[in-house]
Amino acid sequence: AGEVAASMSEAPPVAQATPVEHATAKPTPAGATMEFSQRTWRIGIFDCCSHFPGLCCFSSVVWCVGAARTAGRSGLYDFKTVLLATFAVYAVHLAADFIGPELGSLGLYLEYLAGLLYFCVVIAHVVLRFGLVKKYALDENPVTTIACALCCPPCALGQEMATVDIIEYGKIDNGCHFDAVPQNV
Repeated sequence: AGEVAASMSEAPPVAQATPVEHATAKPTPAGATMEFSQRTWRIGIFDCCSHFPGLCCFSSVVWCVGAARTAGRSGLYDFKTVLLATFAVYAVHLAADFIGPELGSLGLYLEYLAGLLYFCVVIAHVVLRFGLVKKYALDENPVTTIACALCCPPCALGQEMATVDIIEYGKIDNGCHFDAVPQNV
């Protein structure tokens, strides 16, 4: 029994945990810090609504502006082109909802067009997310990229907006600015 106790006291030393490579902390509005690696998204997929109400607004209510802002600030696509394209889809979708029923069979074609255009926007969002993963060398597998963009587009867009702002400008632009370059940087 004495030998067992002696061998237990001579246990090998515990390895020290090493910090994540290139990890830094960014302050949040609440004063807490978020740790992240340079190869990860800067906020979690569901963090935009809890800490950053401006991102939540852009990503869910005026998604056409949020997508254009993300595309323009990242330099992947032109801000005005994405804004006009996504706003056109939004306008067709609204027209299909409000005047489509009054147009009879023509309204049905308008509904089909709105659905087709919305499908194109979803595919464009997947392409934008893949572009961000590639440009910023983010460690995300393709299945996760597609799942985030398809299953929760507003949350994914909020995550993308925050990550682009932090990488490109050093902080999150939480204001409701309708432009490609942040106002408060």
